[in-house]
Amino acid sequence: MFNALLLLVLCSNNLASANSSSERTVGAWLPIEAHNYQAIQAQLQNTSSWGGLLDVVQLSGCGWVIDESTTAMTLNQTLFQSAHCQSIIQTLQAQNIDVHMWVGAVPNLAVSDPSTFIASTKTLLNKYPFVKGIHFDDEIECAPRATLANFTSWINYLNAYSDALHAVDVQVSVAVQALFGIEDGPYVHNRYGRNCSNVGG
Repeated sequence: MFNALLLLVLCSNNLASANSSSERTVGAWLPIEAHNYQAIQAQLQNTSSWGGLLDVVQLSGCGWVIDESTTAMTLNQTLFQSAHCQSIIQTLQAQNIDVHMWVGAVPNLAVSDPSTFIASTKTLLNKYPFVKGIHFDDEIECAPRATLANFTSWINYLNAYSDALHAVDVQVSVAVQALFGIEDGPYVHNRYGRNCSNVGG
C-alpha cells in the first residue's frame, strides 16, 4: 500500500520507459528531505508488495533549480550530493525506475527566450545522463497562464524546450491547473487574491 511519502501516482499512454509496457507508464512525485528519505527508501525497496509498479519518479528536493535572474537550469550541489538524495537516486537506479527531476515553475523570462534554459538543461543532462526527464509544476497564473496571449507564449516555449530535450531522448512533463480558466483578454494581476487573471475563485 502506498503511503504519503510517494504522492501523485499517475498513468499515461503517451510515455514509455525502459521497464514499462507499450501501453502505460506509472509514475509518482517524490519529495525528498533528510528527515523522510529512509522511510521512502524502504518503501521503494519493498518489492514484495508492489515491485515493478513504478516506471518513473519525479524527484523533488535534490537541487535542480531554475535561476530566475539568468533563466539557467542550475544545480545546488549541496542538495544533490546529500546522503538523502544520493541514496534515493541509487535506489531508483537499482529498481530500474527512471529519474525525472522536478524543477518547479518556469519564469517568464525563460518563456520569452528559452535559449539559455535549453542550453543549460542539456549541459546538466550531459553531465548526469541517468536523468531521463524534466518535470515542471507550473501554476504561476493558475492555468498555467491566465490569458490566451500568455498561454500561447508558454506553449511556444514548451514546444521549443520539449523538442530540444526529445532530440537527446529526455522526456518533458508538466503539472498545471485547469486550462478552462484561460481568458482572451488583458491580464489583471492578483485580482481575486491569487496570482490569476479574471478567473475568480
